[in-house]
Amino acid sequence: MKAPSSIRPFVAPIRRRAALAVLVATAAVLCLLPSHAVRADLATNLQLYSSMNNTTPYVHQAYWGDASGNSYDGQAFDVPSYDGGGNRSTAVDFTGTTNRMKVQSGYDSLLDAGTGDFSVSLWYYEMAISSYSYLLTSGNNASSARGGFVLASVNGVPRIRMNDVAEGNGNDGTVDTRLGVNSDPDFMQDISGAWHHLVAVFDRTGTVTGTANNVQLYVDNVMKNSVVLPDVQNPDLSYRPYNVLKSLEKNILTNVTDTTHGDPVFIGGQGTTSNAFTGYMDDLAVYRGALSAGDVGTLYSASSVNVGTITTSGITPVMIHNFENNLGRSSETLGEVPDNYGANAAGTMKNFRQVTDATRGEVIEVDGFSNLKEYVDYGDVLDPMDQSYTASIWFKIEDTGDGMTLMGKGMNNSTGDIGWCVKVDEAGILGIRANHNGTGTKMGVKNLTPVNDDEWHHVAVVFDRESGVLKGYLDGAGSGASGDENGWEVLYTDEFGISFEPDSTFDSTQPLFIGYTGASVTSGGKDPAVGRFDDFAVWNRVLTDTEILGIYDGTLTFPTPTPPDDIPGDANNDGKVDAEDAKALAGNWGKSGDAAWGDGDFNGDLKVDAKDAAILAANWGYIWSPAAGAEGAIASVPEPGTLTLLLTLLAGVATGFARRRVA
Repeated sequence: MKAPSSIRPFVAPIRRRAALAVLVATAAVLCLLPSHAVRADLATNLQLYSSMNNTTPYVHQAYWGDASGNSYDGQAFDVPSYDGGGNRSTAVDFTGTTNRMKVQSGYDSLLDAGTGDFSVSLWYYEMAISSYSYLLTSGNNASSARGGFVLASVNGVPRIRMNDVAEGNGNDGTVDTRLGVNSDPDFMQDISGAWHHLVAVFDRTGTVTGTANNVQLYVDNVMKNSVVLPDVQNPDLSYRPYNVLKSLEKNILTNVTDTTHGDPVFIGGQGTTSNAFTGYMDDLAVYRGALSAGDVGTLYSASSVNVGTITTSGITPVMIHNFENNLGRSSETLGEVPDNYGANAAGTMKNFRQVTDATRGEVIEVDGFSNLKEYVDYGDVLDPMDQSYTASIWFKIEDTGDGMTLMGKGMNNSTGDIGWCVKVDEAGILGIRANHNGTGTKMGVKNLTPVNDDEWHHVAVVFDRESGVLKGYLDGAGSGASGDENGWEVLYTDEFGISFEPDSTFDSTQPLFIGYTGASVTSGGKDPAVGRFDDFAVWNRVLTDTEILGIYDGTLTFPTPTPPDDIPGDANNDGKVDAEDAKALAGNWGKSGDAAWGDGDFNGDLKVDAKDAAILAANWGYIWSPAAGAEGAIASVPEPGTLTLLLTLLAGVATGFARRRVA
């Protein structure tokens, strides 16, 4: 059984090997212990606080290279190569249930059709038809009301669907600006089961068709259908060109940026597995400029597509995926979500990213790829154990039609698991559930107000050990002692309701997660979260109604402690003794008479020398934490390059000692 998180011992600093023992002992007497920061109300018993600022990004090497040279590489999710024979010998396979490809830098405006001339060409072979299979999406995929366009197969019939950036749909008093072009509007003949060439041409200037704003759809070198895009009326009754653009705002009149609402470019699907294409694809190309009938014929006859396939003046290749350059998937670096106040329980981040939200500033965001690993993982830390406990987070999620997990320590995958979690069901109803022994002790509450409305909400879960009650809070309003206040109700009325014995121990071996459903990072991934998260915090005490309301209404803010400026070895005063400090010391080695702390003068003698190197070595790996204090220091072994640097500096110490002995 683990000790309560707040009193679990950290690993003692690792002392240097025997060769450095004397130096370490000498340096140890010079070490100064950092003091605690002044604590605000929310700092009391605060064990973890992630502000979601200054995260380290998750880096995943692209799978397929962009042959245009513009680096719109395809970040593929299990999309293997496929030999389709002949000209299609370097195709890719989208026949798996989770296959799809996200374009790196897919928000770039060069990939939007916009109001200028624009063309898309691709080969595809559809193996299984559906009511809507996405071949290429640049916005417009979550619904036809979204700005942008999609190339799709509808029951085996090629189609282009688009909408203006203002997203009129006729249902909310706006003009319906949704448009579609079917390749076979009269007979709707299914052409699946064979390779076909599909081209969409946005001839906005009328250069190739003689008609401005003309959108053409070609299938197998034959122009099948077209539509002329109308001008769009502004609120002031003026008119502007129809803009086929991914909308980055909920309402164009609000000017509120929201990249969750807009969509990056996807190949073979969208952000989730719904409407995914099943089949094979080859030679996808995006151009600025309107392809002529002759250009379409050139692409139809080409054995492969590259930047030199189309040489027509005014046609510029933007993205080309001929699937001949497999970049591999071996390179993956997990991101990090810092712990800004607690006991240094930083989280690892996969497929989340930091973005700037118009309402809350720096937050983290996730797209919700089904059956993929997307998570923030803090590890097996901070269980409630047998103490009072509070966890809270801000979230903003979309209505995906699916449930998702917001946060939890166990129990997110099964109600029979020990632990607790906060989940949202398919209807957007938020539930908090807990279980202390994995058998018949389920307890929980749910709030009847849907929260999948793409708005910011705050949720908190409280284990009140003194009263033996589990409580939930949504936007500052709690479930109360009976579990049925402020729109809340008891989740499991036939079991333990919201009550637990005061001596119950909530001790799960599963990680503390944000936005992930599963018992571990290798087991799980269903019910992916789609949205944004901010200000995640854990306390080992009960937060009062007033405190939780204060977090929601902004009258209480989280502490922002500053590391002390006298941590031995911390030249840059960032609270860590690491490679950056070693670089500072090395860069100023030998400086004398005017050396300062930032140069590496840790003993104040105005010199950077062997004594300072010894101080750095003795405190290597120390990480300051206002919650853990000096006893929370974490020692680590320097990276090889830094270790070489330290050993070089310390060799100078040994040489100095030897010379003094000889003298």
